[in-house]
Amino acid sequence: PNLVIGIIDMGVLNHTDLAGRLIAGYNFVEGNANSVDPGGIPPSAGCLVVWHGTGVGGIIGMNNNSIGGVGVNWKSKLLPVRSVYSFMGTCNFTAQDPNTIAKAIRRASGLSVAGSPLNPNPAKVLNMSLIGADACTTTAMQSAIADAAVVGTTVVISAGNQGAESSNYGLCPDAVWVSATDQDGGKASFTNTGTGVTIAAPGVSIVVPKDSGTTTANNDNTFSTSNGTSQSAPLVTGVISLMLSVNPSLTPKQIKQILLATARSFPTNVTVPCTNLLCGAGIVDAAAAVKAASAMLPSIQLASGWNLVGNSVSSPITVSSFFGDASQVVSLWKWVASGTTIGITYPTWAFYSPSQSDGGQAYATIKGYDFLSTINAGEGFWINAKTSFNVVLPTASSVPATAFQNMSSGWHLVSTGEIKTPAAFIADVAATTLWAWDNAQSKWYFYA
Repeated sequence: PNLVIGIIDMGVLNHTDLAGRLIAGYNFVEGNANSVDPGGIPPSAGCLVVWHGTGVGGIIGMNNNSIGGVGVNWKSKLLPVRSVYSFMGTCNFTAQDPNTIAKAIRRASGLSVAGSPLNPNPAKVLNMSLIGADACTTTAMQSAIADAAVVGTTVVISAGNQGAESSNYGLCPDAVWVSATDQDGGKASFTNTGTGVTIAAPGVSIVVPKDSGTTTANNDNTFSTSNGTSQSAPLVTGVISLMLSVNPSLTPKQIKQILLATARSFPTNVTVPCTNLLCGAGIVDAAAAVKAASAMLPSIQLASGWNLVGNSVSSPITVSSFFGDASQVVSLWKWVASGTTIGITYPTWAFYSPSQSDGGQAYATIKGYDFLSTINAGEGFWINAKTSFNVVLPTASSVPATAFQNMSSGWHLVSTGEIKTPAAFIADVAATTLWAWDNAQSKWYFYA
């Protein structure tokens, strides 16, 4: 729920099906903090006010209620950033300025932009259903998307609706480019294609929130269906937001890899099939992508019986939260080389048991043990499991082997997130011997 999704567009109306979802954005067109789409009088024949950003925002995040449609992610917050005028169609002026859009990308990602306040709620994924194949033909856009990726923000861009093939998608390799399929999974008649398109998503007859106003909003909370890669891109943005919800540590590169690896193959028994060369790796598969994102989380796989394991990430583990299920856990033991608890002689063991009403604190006191409440970063511990199960570690950076260079003399239980040979680990920490327990084989491994 704390994840922020950026919408780089015309602004978003306060539509009833987006109630409670929008947070304060910014307006780069008028240069103020009002990110509501104001509409306007079309400057020429063929221009239309279409409430485009509202539709995009709805595809991503319409509420799960009894009205309209349902977005891909109806929990996370939506950050509207108005960066283009409220018109589409055959307008006789430049309605989409790449330099302005580049500023919007930077601010939404949490980067500084001259003349605008810093964004206090950086987005982890941005949707940009704008410009299309030519979105990255300027250095301003190229650098904005590359810099967003550096700070961990993924930018999703619609491939465009000219029904043409383009070679421009490779100009922004960090972006996720999205083409469109029809209801049968075939190539939508309007979609742009080309080498460098990342993935496809449905783009025909997509339900979106709208407004009946033709110049200014009537605020009548209507709905309609829309076609375009502007609709397929936010479907992918929504999927990415779900991936980040289960694994916030994913980088833009990892997100793209997962989308590519989990995409569904294009069907061939359709009127005009898509191909990987033109439309991307396949059709986005939300369930598979989220499952793969979850599987990439650092975790501990426990077997029934005694397991010697450790916390290999830089965030502490609260023992009662992670191991408080008495149906899974008998007890935990951690070796404490030194401590400050009055009445306890160190080194000693720290103990925890979820089957005891106080977690085993009274038992630990009687035995002269410390009470085990936290597994700190880099600490190893024994766990006696009743059954096999998997514990997902907190999202944090890995503990390097060099973190143990200043250990005191004596025995220590430690855990590193690095893959090291025994020789390399001993060289890093100046240890004398190493021991590792293999639960499956029920035996020790020794190195000196």
